[in-house]
Amino acid sequence: MTKMTINQKIDFISGVQASLKLAYDKGLLSHDISLTVPIQFNIRGRVTGQATYHRYTHSCTLRFNESAITAHWDELFNDTIPHEVAHVVCMLNNKLGTGHDAGWKRVCRQLGGTSNRCHSLDLPAGKRRPDHYVYNTCGEEYAISPIRHARLQRNTHTYLYTPVRGRVATAIERTDWTGRTIPADQVAALLAKR
Repeated sequence: MTKMTINQKIDFISGVQASLKLAYDKGLLSHDISLTVPIQFNIRGRVTGQATYHRYTHSCTLRFNESAITAHWDELFNDTIPHEVAHVVCMLNNKLGTGHDAGWKRVCRQLGGTSNRCHSLDLPAGKRRPDHYVYNTCGEEYAISPIRHARLQRNTHTYLYTPVRGRVATAIERTDWTGRTIPADQVAALLAKR
């Protein structure tokens, strides 16, 4: 992954803020949110940008793909920013449009975007997480999902393992991980060994 320089991040964030300010100046937003929308650079893979709506706080977050920005600056600066800001505008005022409908396209074009739903950039696929992690407790192997594995490794959750009905449940320890991973289609075979 190619990292953005500090100046690139500053320029990109300034572009996002300018697009949010433009939305306010054109009357698409009821108040200026250009300095309050969080902007993150934590997307990987083929997705270039994402707008997320938080319904309890009635606010939005914008996320962008850092390596896509460094590889395709002009495309992301000139089209992805208006694309994602148009989503923010429509999320905060759904009378203007939703998803990628005609109303959203109108907002996107007002902000200087092409209103295309998808990009055609050549980007590598994101790193795929292993399907399941193999653990060994009480001498028996079993599979844990990536989410449960992450929670165990962070030490934020506790899970119990009951090998056979009627036996005492044993707490799964983060040290029980064997270091192996298996794809989803092999989980059933691992369970059948018991």
